[in-house]
Amino acid sequence: METGFREETIIEKRDRLLSVVESVYNLDLKSKSRKKEYVAARISYCVILRDLGFGYANIGDFVGKVHATIIYYYNLFEIYKMSDVRFKSFHEKILYKFHKDDITVFDIDKIKLEKEVNIMSLRIKDLDSQNTDLISKIKDIEEYNKKNESMHRLINQKITPKNKKEIELKLIRFFNGL
Repeated sequence: METGFREETIIEKRDRLLSVVESVYNLDLKSKSRKKEYVAARISYCVILRDLGFGYANIGDFVGKVHATIIYYYNLFEIYKMSDVRFKSFHEKILYKFHKDDITVFDIDKIKLEKEVNIMSLRIKDLDSQNTDLISKIKDIEEYNKKNESMHRLINQKITPKNKKEIELKLIRFFNGL
């Protein structure tokens, strides 16, 4: 299996759409019920699947209806949308949730994933060790700076742009004489 990003398959989209419709309507779409909310949910589902490129017969097979019923749902859709405010609202909510969650799938087989995790784990340990070393070096530098802090403060107070070169030469002579 090749590793990388891929588009969601049409079957994955169909299944995700089913999940969205069932969550919006809070029902099992494959139920044989003929109650209004089940029919409305099926109409939304079938119309969106048709717009995704599914054929009437394929949609019918999936929802347990004949293709003629799916054609009827498709033709009935505009009437429902114009006359039923709740249907229109739910349909728009389904479309929003479905398209908002358009996903790109990352394919990687388990062995490659485990190798990547192990490599990352080793890298984290290495970075943690480097971090510990750097923290130790920072503490050493801070201690060194504290030891000489009073001298640094005195030098910084006495140096001006005019006398910088002169003080630098005096310090060099002083330390060379030691």
